[in-house]
Amino acid sequence: MTIKQYADQQGVSPQAVYQRLKKNKIKVESLTEKGTGELTGEGTVILDKLFAAENRQIKPTKDGLIEELNKQITELRAQLSSKEERIKSLEAEVESLKSDKEYFKQALDKAQNNFSDIKALLPGAGGDQRKLSWRERISGRLGSK
Repeated sequence: MTIKQYADQQGVSPQAVYQRLKKNKIKVESLTEKGTGELTGEGTVILDKLFAAENRQIKPTKDGLIEELNKQITELRAQLSSKEERIKSLEAEVESLKSDKEYFKQALDKAQNNFSDIKALLPGAGGDQRKLSWRERISGRLGSK
């Protein structure tokens, strides 16, 4: 059998056979007998292996394609529904965080006001404040030396 006959048997062009051989870096001469150009038994086996993956692919029918597309549509709808639920959950979490932020902002403002009130009650709050020495800080004395 020649490469042309093999190509016809596989339903491809001879050029496709040569391209497949070139892609796999196989020399035509290693598959054929010198002089006759006929494929050797080993050459036929090698070509069969090269085309086996292509031959294993089953061409889907129209009904098969429709069924597969419907499965994908169902799967994508389920994913979309899941993502929509996640978005709603995240939006609720954002609202909760905004509420918490507002609460903490009000609490901070209140604490700052209270600090200002307490600071005003401390001795030397009238602007005549001096730094306490480390001994005064340890002993708790607030008076002057």
